[in-house]
Amino acid sequence: MLEQAMGSAQDAEISLPVAPVPREGQFIPKDEWLEEVLVELIDPSPYQPRMFFDQAKLEELAGSIDSVGLGKPILIRPVGERYELVGGECRWRAHKMLGRETIKAFVKPMSDDMAMLLAITDNIQNDLTDYEKAVSYQRYMLKGTDKSQRALARRLGVDHTVVNRCLDLVQLPDQIKEILNTKPDLITANYAKKFVEHSKVDVNIVHRVVIQMAEKGTGQEAALRIIGQKLAACSGPKAQAAEPRKLQGFGSVRLNGRKLEFKIDKEVDPQKIMDKLAAFLDSIDAAEFATPGKGK
Repeated sequence: MLEQAMGSAQDAEISLPVAPVPREGQFIPKDEWLEEVLVELIDPSPYQPRMFFDQAKLEELAGSIDSVGLGKPILIRPVGERYELVGGECRWRAHKMLGRETIKAFVKPMSDDMAMLLAITDNIQNDLTDYEKAVSYQRYMLKGTDKSQRALARRLGVDHTVVNRCLDLVQLPDQIKEILNTKPDLITANYAKKFVEHSKVDVNIVHRVVIQMAEKGTGQEAALRIIGQKLAACSGPKAQAAEPRKLQGFGSVRLNGRKLEFKIDKEVDPQKIMDKLAAFLDSIDAAEFATPGKGK
C-alpha cells in the first residue's frame, strides 16, 4: 500500500500539499511549490534526452551532496498518485545512491509538451552529445506543439542552424543509428551530413567504417577519408553516358560507363530479346572484345 511505503497515513498525505512558505529572498512561481518528496515516489522522465549516465560523475555528485547538501532542488510534476522527473535526474540518482529517503523538489503541474521541452533545456548545457540532442529534437517535433525546426529553435533560444545540423544525425540509416544508440558521441553534427551523403551511395561501406570507429577509435575525419577512398575504388572512372542508338523495330540502346542500357518498345517482348542476346553472346569468343591490356 502507498500509505505503508510512506509511513503513517497522517504523514503520507497523497493529495498535493499546500505550498510551503519560501525561504527569505527565494522566489517561487505561484503555480509551483517546494517540498520534500519521497525518492521512491518519483519516476524517471520518458523524455530524458541523456542515453547514458556516467557512473563516476554520479558518485562524485553523491559525495558532494553528502558533504554540503543539495544545492538545487529537482523539478518534478504530479502524475496520478506519483511524480515524474522533469529536471535533475542526476541529483535524484545521487540521492538513491546515498540511500536518502526524500529529496527537495519543486513540484509543478505541467503538460507533456512542457515536460518534453524542459527535459531538453535542463540537459542541453550538461554535456549532451549531438546525437542525444537530435533524438530529443525529433521526438519533440513529432509529439510536441512545435513541428518546425525554426519554431523549436525559438523555444530553445538557439539558432535554427544548430537544430538543423543536429537533425542530420537522425537521417542516418537505421543500422548506423543502432551503433549511435550505444555510442552517441561517435558522430557529431559537424560531420553528420557527410556521413548521410556517403550512406546514400553505399550504406554497407559506411556501416563497416562506423563499426571500425566504435571498435578501434577511428576519428571522424579519418573515417570519412577511408569511406571516400572505398567509394572511389568501387565506382572507378565514370564515363559520360553516350547518346541512345535507335534499334529499328526494337527500341534503343546506349552505353553508360560499363553498362549497356536497353529501352524496349512496348510492342516487343523484352524476355525474348534478352534470350536472343544471351544466346548470341554465348556463341562468340569473348576474347575478341577484351579491353586492351586487360585480357592478358
